[in-house]
Amino acid sequence: TGLIDTRGGTRTGAGNGFAGGAVTIDGDTIAVNTINTSGGNADTEGLGGNAGLVTLNATNATPTITLNGATITAQGGNAATATAANNNAGTGGAVTFQDAVILGTNVSISTTPGTATGSGTATGGVISFQSTVAATSAGVQTLTLAAGDTGATAGGTGLVTGGDITFTGAAGTTRLGGLTINSGDDVNFVAGVTSNALTTTSKSFTATTITTGSVAGQAGGAVDINMGTTDGAVSITGLIDTRGGTRTGAGNGF
Repeated sequence: TGLIDTRGGTRTGAGNGFAGGAVTIDGDTIAVNTINTSGGNADTEGLGGNAGLVTLNATNATPTITLNGATITAQGGNAATATAANNNAGTGGAVTFQDAVILGTNVSISTTPGTATGSGTATGGVISFQSTVAATSAGVQTLTLAAGDTGATAGGTGLVTGGDITFTGAAGTTRLGGLTINSGDDVNFVAGVTSNALTTTSKSFTATTITTGSVAGQAGGAVDINMGTTDGAVSITGLIDTRGGTRTGAGNGF
């Protein structure tokens, strides 16, 4: 019910930031709160520490992973230099959900890299939902993700490579209150998304169907698909449905 904290410590003096520890949970059903596996920062000269991986695997016959904490953070640590060295940032740690995810609250997941120096580079971690994602209550709990902005400046002249974000199962089997992707490399919704609203920023975007409307008693939600610093392809093979819902009784249609 509390924090899992495996963050790497900050280096004092010259040397690389320390890596965060991995979190791997295999359990019948899983319910977790806040997790932080971020890498530590360099101090005077060195690379940023890499974040630890987060892997959650429920083994029940009907496995579920419930996220009851507001954040899962696997961010890379910052590099440092006193000599204009080209030091890479710490990489973001991959976050993997091997089974169906239930949002017990509003959840934010970040696998962004740290800041590099000189021509050093920075790489975000992959975020992978290998089954479905659902709100606890229809249209209430929200999900926010960030995996790094591909092509952005890493801190000096080097560049960021964002992590991919993949939803293998349907996102919003119980409709999400909102889904926001602030950064990522390739974003892929294999089986569609249902949410009150969808906002994404990434290098590329692929989806089948997107549904933010057709809910009785409420207006249709916005779909806002944006390219990050590096432009890629957008492919949506199915319906985008933002229709206003039907009004019951007196009043204007939505």
